[in-house]
Formats: sequence, C-alpha cells, structure tokens
Amino acid sequence: MGRVLIITATILFLLVPVLSKADSWELPKVKDYFSEDSSFMLRVTPTFIPEKYYEYRYNTRKRKKRYSAQDTTVTLCYARLYQIKSQGDTIEVWNRKLINKIAPVYALVSNDGQRVITLDNWHSMGYGLDVLAVYNENGDLEKRYQLDDFSVFPINDYEFSISSIWWNCGAKVLNKEHKVEICMQDQDDKKGIILYNLDSFEFEKDE
Repeated sequence: MGRVLIITATILFLLVPVLSKADSWELPKVKDYFSEDSSFMLRVTPTFIPEKYYEYRYNTRKRKKRYSAQDTTVTLCYARLYQIKSQGDTIEVWNRKLINKIAPVYALVSNDGQRVITLDNWHSMGYGLDVLAVYNENGDLEKRYQLDDFSVFPINDYEFSISSIWWNCGAKVLNKEHKVEICMQDQDDKKGIILYNLDSFEFEKDE
C-alpha cells in the first residue's frame, strides 16, 4: 500500500508543472477589426461546426439519412473587408476564406485597405504555418509564416501552456511607413520588436 502511495505521489508531482500551465479558451465569435483611421473594417467569422456534425459523421450510413444539411454543413473561417464611407455607408471590398483552421486571434488592417494581417490561431497561439499571414488588396494570401521565421528570441525562451506559445505582446500598423510593428515577449518579460514591410513582404530589425 505504501509503495502505491509513493508512486501516486510521484505521478502527481510530475503533473503539477503541466497542470499549472493549463489554459482555457472561449468559443470564438464574429469579430470586427478596424484600420487606424476607421476607413476599413474587417469582419472575421470563425469556422462553424454544427452541434450534430460529429454525431452524423460517426453514425451508420442508414442513420445518416436522418440529418439535414443544416446539421452537417461546416462553414470554414472567412473574412469580409468593408470600406467605410464618410456618410457611414459600407462597401464590401472582398469576401474570402482565411487559412486559419478556426479563426485568427487578432487581425490588422492598413489605412489604405491594401493589406490585412492576421496573427496566431485560435486555441493554438505560436503554432502552425500561419502564426502571421498577410493578405493583399483582393483578399489573396500573399505570405504566411511560422513563429520560427521571425522570432527575435529562441522559441524555448517563451512561456508555454497546454495549448499555446505565449509570444505576442502586441502589434500595430505603422501606416506612414507601410509596416507592421510586432512585439514579442519571453518568459522573463523581456521584450523585442521586429518590423514587417508590407510592400516588400520582408521582416526588418527595429532600429
């Protein structure tokens, strides 16, 4: 009995660091992002999976006939970019699917509407090939990057949780320079800045 207790205690001890890093995410919602001068608005709609989708998917072929298209149709993450006129009217510029599996965590829009930048993936920050993605004036994907491609710190220097790498401490469009300023923060709260040129699609060190 004593040996069992020792083994159990050892397992719990080993799990403590992992459990302490656990994090939770709300269900993603439709979210609007505005350019700095509010002349453009990006509306991001996350991937929608019907409540009965997995029930349908793993059911028998005979029973699948009970379900409607509404029960089984998955809508992938997409975004609409609108131009906002002085009178408050809006004009849809483009409507395109995003490459995020669920939704981006954050998005930026340049004042001229020529660039949309998305940051991270819902429920998995810091992971994947689209930690940063750049879309052009037509909503086409121009570039996408994993964290390794632009991190100012070694990846292991960031704080990790069950779902994510917590690297991001903010980002903003520098409209006059047509660049994006990206802030990164390691587990010791040390911060670093890198710039992304929206014309050349290249990263630049902050001077």
